Amino acid sequence: MLYDEPSRGIDVSAKQQIFEIMWTQARKGVAAVFVSTELEELLEVCHRILIMRHGRIVDEVNPDNTNINELYEICMRGD
Repeated sequence: MLYDEPSRGIDVSAKQQIFEIMWTQARKGVAAVFVSTELEELLEVCHRILIMRHGRIVDEVNPDNTNINELYEICMRGD
């Protein structure tokens, strides 16, 4: 599944419902790609974060070992 900004423009309750659907599908073995500009969501939802720049993967982050400030810094690095 490809989730491209699935929580944009919705309330907190609807956002949680979407996340629950995603997690249920993942437990069933359905692979997912979650695209978001909300870094907090990435840390909450993902088990692996890949940072892309100019169409290439430039870094990989484990959300369990990263905080929001570190993730922001990695995302904002120049080439």
